[in-house]
This record gives sequence, structure tokens and C-alpha cells, in this order.
Amino acid sequence: MALCLALILAPQAALRAEETGAAASDGPALAMPVEGELYIAGVYAGRIGPGHKLRRPPVVITLDRPGIATTLALTSNDPVIWEVSLTPGTPVPRVLLSQMAEGGDRSTVTVAGKPAVVQWRILPFSFTKEGEQFRYLVTRLPADFGFDRVADFQGSYEAPEEPFLFAGPGDDPRLKADYLAPLVQPEAVPEASRPLAFSREIPLPEVSFTQGRFFAKDSFRYTDANGATVTVPLSKDVPPVSWLVGAARDPETDRIYAVTYGGEGYLYIWDPRQKLWSALSMQGRDAIGFGFDSQSKTALVPLQQHFRRGGLQILRLDEQGEVLTAFTLPYDAFPGLTDVYDPENGQVPHLIVLGIAGGKAVLRTTSRRYQPGMRPWPGDGMTWRSYVFDIETGAVVLAAYENEGAKKRPE
Repeated sequence: MALCLALILAPQAALRAEETGAAASDGPALAMPVEGELYIAGVYAGRIGPGHKLRRPPVVITLDRPGIATTLALTSNDPVIWEVSLTPGTPVPRVLLSQMAEGGDRSTVTVAGKPAVVQWRILPFSFTKEGEQFRYLVTRLPADFGFDRVADFQGSYEAPEEPFLFAGPGDDPRLKADYLAPLVQPEAVPEASRPLAFSREIPLPEVSFTQGRFFAKDSFRYTDANGATVTVPLSKDVPPVSWLVGAARDPETDRIYAVTYGGEGYLYIWDPRQKLWSALSMQGRDAIGFGFDSQSKTALVPLQQHFRRGGLQILRLDEQGEVLTAFTLPYDAFPGLTDVYDPENGQVPHLIVLGIAGGKAVLRTTSRRYQPGMRPWPGDGMTWRSYVFDIETGAVVLAAYENEGAKKRPE
């Protein structure tokens, strides 16, 4: 079945699909199983030469798949010269081309020395096997074009000295859209926290769960056991609230806890017996989540990390705000965490505390790419991860996850 015509690129001039017998489209093809294999190559740009001048040597790819119909997806940020060579008997019925930067028509493709008719797609680029853009590619492209999985991926920041060689399916589990499935442990989620851990209706990381609902006009407010709204004004002897990250009330003592982000940052505590507010400095540590466990009388505060430096930090505080434990966890302790941001060029995503029960905290991280205007490529759903964190030991398990176009949750 023919695909709808979109944009066809060639090195010297545009070729019409009807002139070559090929077809091109900017939309997905039939999402049904097909014969053949899907390979993806990705680079950022050509190559940086002396004096930081951008050169444009070709990115050379060798396809060695005799008798296997090969779909090749080529992704980059900057314009790239792609040169694809074939071993005898290797067919390439489809070439997908994507370039994120402006001037996409400056990328060129030749296959076996001849200008190629390509199918233009708006896709993210990736030059490593991690990050939200790589996860999109290995999840969305097979689904769009009817493949079970991506056969292999090769990438480099700039044009490599040696050709990319595709000679058969790779064995890296990250090539599969559902590579996290064997790691999911939904049974680890406490019963009281299950609606939080498995819910898709979670705000974006930058949206506080309590700003405006819990704090407004220099006062905190909550609903008591009788359904009445209780307002507790913030006293003048504590710093003004900058940006509220999270807040909680201990239903047994009516103590209020709140932590703010920005500047020095503070942990605010309201003591209803003394009718007194106190504020403890976070000493410039940027809190990006907050949760309180009324059973153990402890709070959990994940800290913002700027790129991948030193590991993820989570503070466990007592009811007076003193640090009981400062956890520093390696990033790979959180399975799939690198799928929701760009590890090469982006902040580590926020870990939001959704709730604590039975000594287990449910943490959620969501791709920042899903803010308005942050995702130029088409898609549906969202990429998120839910974790269960043991507040005593720091052990982490993956409870649930969803990738754009593919989700894994308990029935």
C-alpha cells in the first residue's frame, strides 16, 4: 500500500516518488508486523575541526544484511552528509531522515553511491543508547512501522572515523521498548500508596502539589477531621515563602511542615502547642520534593541535581527538621531514570514524593519534555517512572512505568 506523499530530499535536487517508484511521508506507515529489520543511526553534527570550525565529513554506514529488507532511520541535530554502502544482496526499501535544527533540507543521503529517496520524519536525535530521545526512537518507530523492535542502534557525537556497521540485531536490552518489564515490582508498593504509584494523572515535575492549595497570602490552610478549613498565618519572624515545593500536616499532632525552593531555601515547621513557627535553613540545597510519614515522624526531601554529579541525594529528617540520614544513591539505582531526560545535556529529573506509608515512599519522575512547547516531535502519552524507596535503608525498586506509546502497569 502506498504512503502519502510528504517531502523527499536528495543531494542535488528533490526527486518525486512517482518518478522513482518509492514513496515518502511525514506520518507513520501501517502499524502491522512486517518482514525485515529496523536500524537507527544518530549523530549530533559533522565534526569539529581546528579552530572550532565545523567540518562536514560524511557519516558512513555499511549495511550487511543480504536478503533482509532493511529500514534505516538517520537522525541528527545539524545537517549531515550520509553515505550508505551495501553489501551484495542487501535491500533497503525505506530510508527515514530527520534533522532537528533549521535547514533540514541541507542533510543529504546517498545509498550505494546514488541519491536516495527518503521519507522525512520529525524525530528527536540521539547519539547514545540512553536519554528520553533514544527511548522515544526505540519505542515509537517500531510501533509506527510495524516492527517488533529496533534491531540495532549506533551513534556518535560527531562523524566517526570508522563507518557504522549494521550486520545483524544487537543484544543490548535497551533496544527493546519494554526492556524495563522484568524489573518491575508492583507488589513492593504499600496498599495505601497503590493509587499514587500507578496513576497517570500526575502533574509535571515543576508544578507544586501544594502551591495555592495549601499556601496562599502568607498563610497555610488545611481541612481538619470535621471538614472545616483551618488557616494558620505565617508569622513575621520567619523568612517569606519563596516557592513552595511541598507541605504536609501530621494528623496526630497538627504540626505543619513545608519546604521551599530557591535561594537559601527553608524548612518551615508549625508547632500548634506553642503556636510558634520555626524555619530551618536548607543551606542552599534545592529541595524538589517533600513527603512526611506520620507513623515514623520523619520527612523525606529529594534534592535537585545539576547534571550527573555525585549521585542522587535524598534527605531524611526527624520531626524537628534535623537530618537523620543523607542518602547519596547512584543513578543506576533507579531503573529507567535516564529515559526521562538527556543525560548528556540536561538536569537530572525531579523526584517527587507522592506519599509515604509503612516506611516506603513512592517517588515519581516525569519527562520535562512534556511541557508545552518542549516537544516538537509528534507523540501521545508520557514517559514516567514510579519507584518505591525504603526510607530506612535507601533501597529502591521500580514499581511502574510508562513510555510514550507503551505503558506497563498492573491490571
